[in-house]
Amino acid sequence: MATGNLPPKNIGDSTTDFFNAATKLNTRGTSSNKNDALVAFLHNWRGSKLAGDITAANILSIAESQNIDPISIIDEIMKLDASQLNAHLTIFLNLNRVGTSLLGISNTPTTNKYISRAILL
Repeated sequence: MATGNLPPKNIGDSTTDFFNAATKLNTRGTSSNKNDALVAFLHNWRGSKLAGDITAANILSIAESQNIDPISIIDEIMKLDASQLNAHLTIFLNLNRVGTSLLGISNTPTTNKYISRAILL
């Protein structure tokens, strides 16, 4: 007897399990006073509540994955002057990013003159 083009009913929930595992949040978290200290500092520095919240969330996520205390991050940031702060945060935010997707770094590969000559501009 032909079953048609529908998949068998006993395939399980592998798709659901995959997406649940991919979006599972880490339940360790950080204490509210550390979170509030970092958020307040970044609100003052960024001048924007939304930018401060997003930057704080990223820093807390990286700190948790690298087992770094968020308060030590604040201490290091406060030692820097305004001109160094952007570069320091860019390097820190790039810790967990894929090498092809780094923030604040332009990668301009050198082109072979014979290849670039063959490309019509």
